[in-house]
Amino acid sequence: MKTNVGWDIGSLVYDLFTGKVDEQLYLEVLLALGTLDGIKLDEFGCGTGNLTGRLPETTKIRAVDYSPIAIAKAKQKTSKNVGFFIMDFYQEQPNGYKPDKIVACRSLYHSDLSLSLGILSRHLGDGGEAIIAHPTENWRKYVTPIVNGKREFNFVQFVKSNWRFANRMGVPYALFSADEFERVGKQHFDEVIINSAGYDTHYLVQLRKRAFSKK
Repeated sequence: MKTNVGWDIGSLVYDLFTGKVDEQLYLEVLLALGTLDGIKLDEFGCGTGNLTGRLPETTKIRAVDYSPIAIAKAKQKTSKNVGFFIMDFYQEQPNGYKPDKIVACRSLYHSDLSLSLGILSRHLGDGGEAIIAHPTENWRKYVTPIVNGKREFNFVQFVKSNWRFANRMGVPYALFSADEFERVGKQHFDEVIINSAGYDTHYLVQLRKRAFSKK
C-alpha cells in the first residue's frame, strides 16, 4: 500500500511529544466513550496506540491507521483483543460487522468534514456513536492550555502546533470550528454534542445515530 511519508515521519517522533494535555485528552475521550465491556469499537487513526492501549481488554477493537510504522508501535502497547489494519479509512474500512462505536482521536484532518463524518455515519450500525477529538483551530488556545484556572504557555503544545504546516508537505491537516462540527454533524447524525477537552485545547465531539426498533 502506498503511504504518506509525512505520517511515517510523524509516527517515529510522536511519542516524544506526549504531555499532560494528551493525558487529560485521553482521559476525557475514555469518559465520553462510556462503558465498553463487550462493545465492538473501531478506532480510526490509532496512531502509535496511546489511546488504544488505554482501552479495556473486554472491548473488541479494530484499530486502523495509514502508517505501518505507527501500527508497529501500537502493537507493543496493546493486547490480543485488538486487531490492526493498515489502511486509509477514507478509502476502505474493516468489514464483517458494524461497530457499536467509533473513536477518532486527532485523525479527521481531511479538508472535507462532510466526507469524514459521512464515512463514520455509514460505517456505524443503528444506534451507534462516534467520539471525535480534534485540535482547536485557535492556535493561541492550542499552545496555552487552561491549567489551574488560567492559560499557561505549554512548550510541548507549541512544538506539536507545527503540524499545522503539514499541508505544505502534502499531509492533510485541516482544522474546524465548533460551529462547523455542529452544522456538518447534524447532516449525518441525529444528535451532536460538543465540549472542550484537553484543558481547552481540543474539541470533544459526540455524534449519535438513532436506534431503530426491529419489527
